[in-house]
Amino acid sequence: MRIFASELSKCRKMKFLYGIVIALSFFVIFIIFPLLWFFKAPIPKTTEDYIKEYVVNRLTFTPSTVEEAYFNQYQYQIPLYSKIVKKEIEFIKKNKIYQYVIIKDIMPLSEKNKYLVYVKQVRFECSKETACRKIYESKRDDKIYVRDVGEHKFLLEERKNNG
Repeated sequence: MRIFASELSKCRKMKFLYGIVIALSFFVIFIIFPLLWFFKAPIPKTTEDYIKEYVVNRLTFTPSTVEEAYFNQYQYQIPLYSKIVKKEIEFIKKNKIYQYVIIKDIMPLSEKNKYLVYVKQVRFECSKETACRKIYESKRDDKIYVRDVGEHKFLLEERKNNG
């Protein structure tokens, strides 16, 4: 049985073509897909990320969103919490108070699950007679002490205004 040179050439070309296809497949499967997965995978949230969300959601509000701020998804609600904050919410709605905070820094304290959050705050009061007026702006960073009570629930323990 004789094999002609043209058949050998054809066989070599097919082997080369299959080799390229296999090499590209391995490259895509073992290099490209893991890189895509790595860059598309979400970065897991840290406790500091949850604290940032909690503080911003809790301390940034308007008269219409104050209840959402006080009862947000990260707020740990102690027994009778709704009764404790009821008068404060009514006061905010009645006086049309707007508040905005910017987080400057978060520091874990030596006490377990307690954090010190430095924020800048601005508070406005609006009325029908006068335009909105600024009633508070922190000159230096205000200190807010937040306790992590577990399962991404937090409690605002203390607030120190630095003027």
